[in-house]
Amino acid sequence: MARVRLNPIVDRVQGAFGDIVFRTFDGKTVISRKPAPSGQPPTPGQEAQRIRFREASFYGRVVMADPQTRAFYEAVATQRKKPVFSVIIADFLNAPTVTSIDDSAYTGATGDPLLIQAQDDVEVTGVSVTITDDGGTVLESGPATADEWRWRYEAQTDVPSGTTVTITATAMDRPGNTGETHVEKTTP
Repeated sequence: MARVRLNPIVDRVQGAFGDIVFRTFDGKTVISRKPAPSGQPPTPGQEAQRIRFREASFYGRVVMADPQTRAFYEAVATQRKKPVFSVIIADFLNAPTVTSIDDSAYTGATGDPLLIQAQDDVEVTGVSVTITDDGGTVLESGPATADEWRWRYEAQTDVPSGTTVTITATAMDRPGNTGETHVEKTTP
């Protein structure tokens, strides 16, 4: 792989030229050969990924046309030294994850806090919490609020002592991807 050193005459190189491809990787321009097609038909998984990538590309074009959203992604791309469109595509393809639900202070009483940690490759835009009983009936549901480095949800209803509940936290990112996890707890 060859590297390109930019100068006052050449400010940026991108795309393909014959059998040579110019790519930006970690803030540097890299030259490589154009990949050869395998000649085999795509697997169902590959076809599904191609469809998903087309959707990501469409999302990228929509974001690039919106100055406010584009400015947000440009700031992220500048910080990471990555192309803006690549950051947008990656954000679309990677769903957020809920890494933990701290239910240690939850006793089933109104106002009890649930602390949720969630992460995404770009930004978690919201977290919602749903509490269900062991029969699957929704006891309560609502949005959590950002609290410095985590999300906080305060219980809205009283749950009788000895009830087993499932607490589900769902995180959402800018493209609308979701990721969730749940914990079970028996109220004291």
